Amino acid sequence: MNTDSENKVEMKLVMRDQSNDATESVHSNEQELATQLNANDAQTLAKYDWKKHVKDKSKKFDKRKLTPNTRAELRKVRQQVKAERKRVKQEKAERKFKKKEQMIKNNEIVDEVIVKKKLTKEERQELKECRKKQKEDKIKKKKEKLQKRLNNMSPNSRNRYDERRQIIEERREMKKKMTKEELAEYKTKQKEIGKKKKEERLLKKAQKQIERLKKLTPKRASKFQERTAARQAKYDKKKGMTKEEKKEVKLQKKKTKQMTKEERRQRKERYTYLKQNWTTNIPNNVDLLIVDGNNLRGGGPHRNSRDDVIEHVHKVITKKYHNFKNAKVIVMFDHAPSKYNPIDGIEVQFSGNVIADDVIVKLVRQHGSSESLVITCDRELALRIMDLKGKPMRNKSFTSICPGFTMKHY
Repeated sequence: MNTDSENKVEMKLVMRDQSNDATESVHSNEQELATQLNANDAQTLAKYDWKKHVKDKSKKFDKRKLTPNTRAELRKVRQQVKAERKRVKQEKAERKFKKKEQMIKNNEIVDEVIVKKKLTKEERQELKECRKKQKEDKIKKKKEKLQKRLNNMSPNSRNRYDERRQIIEERREMKKKMTKEELAEYKTKQKEIGKKKKEERLLKKAQKQIERLKKLTPKRASKFQERTAARQAKYDKKKGMTKEEKKEVKLQKKKTKQMTKEERRQRKERYTYLKQNWTTNIPNNVDLLIVDGNNLRGGGPHRNSRDDVIEHVHKVITKKYHNFKNAKVIVMFDHAPSKYNPIDGIEVQFSGNVIADDVIVKLVRQHGSSESLVITCDRELALRIMDLKGKPMRNKSFTSICPGFTMKHY
C-alpha cells in the first residue's frame, strides 16, 4: 500500500514539473509553440495573451495533447535557454571582475573587497571626484609632455608640426559639417587612397631591395635575405596575436627593462667604487704582473705593435726592479700566437679562441695572492680582478713611469 501511494505522489510531482516546464517554454517563445503544438489556426494562437494564460492558475497547460516529438523539441528548447542564460551570466560576471581589476590597477578602488553596490552616496561621490581628478592629471601630464617635445623641436620641425595640426583640425571641421552618407563615402575614398599609397610604398621598397641585392656579394645577399625573412616572420607572428598575448609580451618587455635598469644602477655603483680604488702607485713585492697587451696597444691601423708593448714593459720592470724582484711577468694578447721578439724575464701568452680577459682572471685566481697587479683600462676586467682581491692599474699610470710610449687610437 505504501509503495502505491508513494508512486502516485511521484507521478503527481512529475506531472507538475512537466506542466511548469511547458508554461516556461510557452512564455519564452510564442512562434515555436505555435508550430510545435500542431494547431490548425496559428493566427489565433499568436493573438492569444499568453501572459494572461500563465497568470490565470485555473487554466492549466494540457500536455497530453502534445506528441512525443513536440515534447522532445520542447525539452531541447528549455535546455538551450538554460545554457544561454548560464553563458550570459558567466560573461557578465567576467566583465564585472575585469572592470573591478582595472579599477584596482588604476588606484580608483584601493581595497579589492569594495564593490560599487556596497558604497554609500558620499563614497560614490568621492570615487567620482577621484576619477575626475585622475583624468585631469592625465590630461595635464599629456599637455606638459607635448609642450616639452615642442620646446625641444627645431624651427623647421615645429613649422611642419603646426602645418600637420592645422590640416587635422580642418579635416575635423569638415567631417562635422558632413551628413552620414557623405561621411561614409569620404571614409571609403580615404581607405582606397591609403591602400594605393601602401602598394606604392611596398613597390618602392621591393625595388630598393633588388638594387641593394645586386650590389652585394652572393654570400652577403643570402644573409640579407635571411634577415628580411626573419623580420617578416616576426611581424606576421605579432600580427596574428590576440590582444591578451600582445599584453603578455609587453609585460615581459617591461620586466626585462626593469631588470636592465637595476643592473645599470648596480654597474654605476661599481664603477664609482672602482674610480676611487684604482691603484696609482706600484706596490712593493709584486708576485704577479699581468699586462693586457691588446688594451695597451690601442686601436686603429696605426696602433702600437706587440714588440713596442713588450719593450716598454721591460723598461718599466728594469726601472722598478725592487718592486718586481720576485714577480712573474706575463703579457697577454688576444687571438692565435703570432710573431714577436722575446725578451728574458717576460712571458708572452696568447688567449687563442678564449677571450683574453677570462684567461687573465683565471691566472689571478690560480695565483691566489693579493700582491697580483693587472695593467688594463677595461673597467669590467678591473672589477673582476678586484673581486679576486687583486689590484688593477690604469695603462697611463703604468706607461708614465718610463717616457716614450703613447697610446694610439687612430
